[in-house]
Amino acid sequence: MIALTELTRAGLEQKGLLDDDVAGRFQTFLDQLRFYQGLAEKEVTNAPISDAEYESLRTGFWKVSQLITPFDSEEIQEKDKKPPLIADIHTDALKGQILYQATGYPLIMIAFVADQKTPRLTIGVVYRHFELTGPLDKRYTDEEWQARVDAKDLPETPFFYRDLFVQ
Repeated sequence: MIALTELTRAGLEQKGLLDDDVAGRFQTFLDQLRFYQGLAEKEVTNAPISDAEYESLRTGFWKVSQLITPFDSEEIQEKDKKPPLIADIHTDALKGQILYQATGYPLIMIAFVADQKTPRLTIGVVYRHFELTGPLDKRYTDEEWQARVDAKDLPETPFFYRDLFVQ
């Protein structure tokens, strides 16, 4: 990811398409990637992660979230603020259907971790995953999927993570 990001930034810069805002976002993204790479290296070598690194991991999410904020000249439409999305990933002409992957609204996830001899609970946000099929003659849009999610007209939760949900 680091190499790809650096290559993309260099290509945009070479073509004169990198203004200060975009350059700053690239630099922030690269800094975060390098931070995460350092943490991953420590994890695989069982090196201790410092309290400051844990705190950066816990509180640094805003740096990444700023990467996707609109540019100054952009205006976010209300319809674009809804997180459920759907994408068609495979067309099966033999069965006459389209396979979709979709997300719902964010959920809170609590996980028990026991790394570096410090067992603890961690909390974060995850998106619920859905897999569904539809007819070949009608492709679902994000707006149609969002209406289904809002109406709680959802496909069955996949068996492999059904037991992870708590009501």
